[in-house]
Amino acid sequence: MQFRFLRFILISTLLLHILPCKALSASEIDIVNVDIRDMIAQKMIIDLRYFCEPDSTALHAPSQQKSGVCLKPMTQLPSAIEAFLSENKLGGVILFSENLVNPNQTLSLIHDLQVANAKGHQIPLYIGLDQEGGRVMRLPREHFQSFLGNMALAAVDEKNAISLTQQTASYTAQALKALGFNLNFAPVLDVNSNPENPIINVRAYSQFPQKVADLGISYIQQLQKYDIAAVAKHFPGHGDTYTDSHLGLPRVDHTLDTIKSVDLYPFAQAINHAELDMIMTAHIQYPELDDSVFRSKDGNKTITPATFSKKILTELLREQMGFDGIIVTDALDMAAISQFYTEREAVMKAFEAGADIALMPFKISTKEEANSFSKMLDDLSLQIEKDRSLQKHLVESYKRIIAHKTQRKLAEQATLSLKKKEQALSDWFQSRGMLTVADNLADDISKASFTQIKAPNHPLFPLKKDRSIYAVMSDKRRCQALAASFDLKGFTQFRCNSLLSETIDTKPNENIIIIGDISPALSFYESREFEGMSPQQRKNLKEQESKLDSLIQTAQGNEKFTILFLQRSPYVTQRQFNDFDAIYASYDYQVYPRVKNSEDKDNMLLFAPSFETFVEVLLDNHEPIGKAPVNLLIE
Repeated sequence: MQFRFLRFILISTLLLHILPCKALSASEIDIVNVDIRDMIAQKMIIDLRYFCEPDSTALHAPSQQKSGVCLKPMTQLPSAIEAFLSENKLGGVILFSENLVNPNQTLSLIHDLQVANAKGHQIPLYIGLDQEGGRVMRLPREHFQSFLGNMALAAVDEKNAISLTQQTASYTAQALKALGFNLNFAPVLDVNSNPENPIINVRAYSQFPQKVADLGISYIQQLQKYDIAAVAKHFPGHGDTYTDSHLGLPRVDHTLDTIKSVDLYPFAQAINHAELDMIMTAHIQYPELDDSVFRSKDGNKTITPATFSKKILTELLREQMGFDGIIVTDALDMAAISQFYTEREAVMKAFEAGADIALMPFKISTKEEANSFSKMLDDLSLQIEKDRSLQKHLVESYKRIIAHKTQRKLAEQATLSLKKKEQALSDWFQSRGMLTVADNLADDISKASFTQIKAPNHPLFPLKKDRSIYAVMSDKRRCQALAASFDLKGFTQFRCNSLLSETIDTKPNENIIIIGDISPALSFYESREFEGMSPQQRKNLKEQESKLDSLIQTAQGNEKFTILFLQRSPYVTQRQFNDFDAIYASYDYQVYPRVKNSEDKDNMLLFAPSFETFVEVLLDNHEPIGKAPVNLLIE
């Protein structure tokens, strides 16, 4: 289908290919002979996590749990997607852990995506991912380090926190660049003011806005130093919510003063001091900023979320706060949005509000879905052709995106031969020993951030090797990591059960009891990754928690030494503070498989820096030096 051309007398976008190293301002970008559909396509970053061919058994495999749902990871570029990319001239692709198997496979997949895209036009793709660090990591753990996450960095003393943040960001940026990524949906600039926040929590640096701003700016600057675009999220703030926006629509009822001094503060500082490339919107209602209502697809009315609010994205972020970078939505397939709008309606609402890029606007896992997405682009083109104000916004967004792609030299990286990319990746990995460097850095962060919440007051502390330990961890992998950490110290009298899959012993003979807590609880995706379990195979969580209570009561009655090991959220209740003899927080529960040597790749070690630090504290009486960057006690 042909669409009426929008014509403006500016420089051709072919300059992007001819002058890949020269940054162009938005006013220098032209759209001569670029039609509306192509401009809309540049405003789309799609998810290609899964893909099934029409006759694929993956569409009907019992392991997929629901017939007709494709859950076959796309690790190589299918011919159907190759054609789809060349025909639709999209803005970018976001990849997930399912797509990324190892460094060479990841590099090859990204190269093939760029090559397929280049067959249709000369504007390279954004290739992005969520590599926040800590619990949110997409690169394969066997080959890369995600460190301990934002809250662990904030728990380090002020003298070293900035330096360690810069080092983690530098490693992350170099790894992403070597693989072919050019966009990282990080850092999180939310201020975690709600201890019961189910989705942000340790992904945030702190509950103190200045600390969030300082560390966030340091991270942004390092990413962008290597031409990896940083995306600060989730504007105007996701830190004080009780609802996960993947599952529902959260609401923040802060006063305007609190919004300005807490929620907006880190974003304002990043805009003013970091030359921030992008900001991601939040699917959250902020009635103090915009109390207008919309009617959803089922006819019900509800308050407009920030992603669809012109008052928040255009009047506040653009005009009042002066942000001139790219505004990208959070994933539009999240329940906070999809329960209210169709795909096309959601994209239009986001564009009308002022968003430059619609992230994950349409599920594409089959050829039929790809065709439906192409049809949606046609429909959007027809709709925008009739609206002059949306045409104006479209042109401004398109120019902003093209200018940014030249600024970050996307074409320079995308057009390299695969051989040159492979050599650069090998050089980065091998000659610098980057994985060893990164693991050592993770170990340094663990030691500097590990926090003592309640000092041990028990005759069995510090632990002696003739004592015995019974532990309950969130899953088998955590049990294995803790056992390995004790074994490194020559401590062998250790037994552990998985909360996820094994029966808890409520009357153990051991005289030291360790409970590992990973609140907020592991999502199904996380637990599936660790133990490969369906929901039906898991132990009933309420029954397990009841057994934990019985275990602690029995331990107290027999004067056993009880230790609470907080491996994710550092917040504790008054009851927990009273029930345990010692409480520690690591802010992290990650375990990394590591090959012992190149000749024995089947024999893996488990590298778990926070577990090793924990064991050193217990056995060697090392006093933790980390300071919690949040108020810990929950009333």
